[in-house]
Amino acid sequence: MRRFTGGLVSVALLVGALAGCGSGDDGKDAKESKADKAAGEKADVPSGSPKSPESPKERKPAGPAKFGEPGSACELPVTFEPAKGWKVTELSGKTAEFMGRLTEHKSVRAVCNLDAKPTGVLGTMTLWTAPRRGDSPRKVMETFVTEAKRHLVKQEYRDITVAGLPAVEAVYVLNSPLMDEDREQRAFAVNTPKGAFVVDLGGVSTGEHRKMLPGYELVKRTLTPLGG
Repeated sequence: MRRFTGGLVSVALLVGALAGCGSGDDGKDAKESKADKAAGEKADVPSGSPKSPESPKERKPAGPAKFGEPGSACELPVTFEPAKGWKVTELSGKTAEFMGRLTEHKSVRAVCNLDAKPTGVLGTMTLWTAPRRGDSPRKVMETFVTEAKRHLVKQEYRDITVAGLPAVEAVYVLNSPLMDEDREQRAFAVNTPKGAFVVDLGGVSTGEHRKMLPGYELVKRTLTPLGG
């Protein structure tokens, strides 16, 4: 904090002393002048004039953003209700690139992971977006699944409807060299005004995968595309 010099302090004291040494009449005149001014200002305000707008502190804060909206835990081209207890992790930058290399998915970009581990289930649901538009949901889904061809054992596709929009779901089986077993997976693709969106449900085994199906079905029931 800046220190006041002795000269400034002396000036301040002198001004205060002079202000307090005015005559009684002067003080009375000052009070009357202030009262007259206040009365005049009050009279100038029409009785029906609108109230001043609320200050920012008085306005009610906006509600929390829905999952998927800007400002939420993970920004997406859609909103939906995530399963209770699943841990949400946004994937961006180098993490998203690493996910793409790890899973060999080049047609889509990972944007968010929902981990079911806090609920006692070993598996995740990964959310992906496609950088290009125009491909049908089936094209998006077939490309997504076949990108895992090194470990792909079999796949089946079916047409479904999500949020009133055409979508395609795949149930496929991958071979896990690490676990030395086949494991069931599933995913669905839907086109939104902001591009294609893919929901991929994994799991360390078919048993763990199936335990997460209620969370996956909840996404399909509650999904709502955001505007373009």
